Amino acid sequence: MTDLSIAHAAPPPAPFPWFGGKSKVAASIWERLGPVSNYVEPFFGSGAVLLQRPQPFTGPETINDADGFVANAWRAIARDPEAAAAHADWPINEVDLHARHAWLVAQRGDLTTRLMGDPDYFDAKIAGWWLWGICAWIGSGWCSGNGPWHSSDGRLVDTRLQAEGNAGQGINRKLPHLGDAGRGINRQLPHLGNAGRGAFIADWFTALSVRLRDVRVCCGDWKRVVTMGALSHGNPIGIFLDPPYDIGAGTKALEAVESHLPMQPSALVVLQCSTREAVPQRCGRLTPVRDQRYGDTAVHLYRLDDAEKPTVRTDERPGGNHAQDRA
Repeated sequence: MTDLSIAHAAPPPAPFPWFGGKSKVAASIWERLGPVSNYVEPFFGSGAVLLQRPQPFTGPETINDADGFVANAWRAIARDPEAAAAHADWPINEVDLHARHAWLVAQRGDLTTRLMGDPDYFDAKIAGWWLWGICAWIGSGWCSGNGPWHSSDGRLVDTRLQAEGNAGQGINRKLPHLGDAGRGINRQLPHLGNAGRGAFIADWFTALSVRLRDVRVCCGDWKRVVTMGALSHGNPIGIFLDPPYDIGAGTKALEAVESHLPMQPSALVVLQCSTREAVPQRCGRLTPVRDQRYGDTAVHLYRLDDAEKPTVRTDERPGGNHAQDRA
């Protein structure tokens, strides 16, 4: 059962689950980055690392996610937390899950273009419904558009049964998440008196809005937020990279960041990737400082430092055991 204090926690947690979320390693990442003055997170997702940043701190923070639903949710929470909370406040209902899922998928194209074309645009209804649904959804694929079910003339139809098919985006049908007391905004709450879940979610989103007040939210190609222009304010620079776990994606992200880092300021780059990926021992001007493993996940710390090449220390945490330092 969740304590009501979650809505007033410092820092407030993300209000939705995220595949590959980083809440368990966030403290370790900040231990490595330290008090950076310009923080950039190109693959934001649920934002567990930024939300757990030690305070106080100074300097700009920039986040990015290519998924328009993610960017819209965070922009709506930052700009109008009460409206986003009102649309997210809804009981778990399977038919609503499918109906809203199909409606959301149909909004994807226009949503992303409007977010990118207008820095003040957001849609609180889309944000609230997306947040509500991802908390009720099982596994990955929420609003991916990959599925045979489509909304047609106000009905959910299976295009596999249609002779001509359908070239548009569809959804998969699943039961809502029933495995525990709920996740994110749908988690079970203690008795709240007359306030109820709506007030609880509104307080939670308001706390997130305060935290995100000065965060710069971008939506699109992640490389745009690691250019010299984007990294020119604040020193030292801290970048957290958590690209998709495709083999080679981590190395490519590291190479792209190194090629855009300014020459003068110091910089620290944390790369999180699969342990199956063999990341480079040195990447241009980036030299390795420390590696750590958490089960199938590896966290690598690099420093922009041409003058010296520090000895790499590797920590292993198989199954979540305490780190074992090795020279």
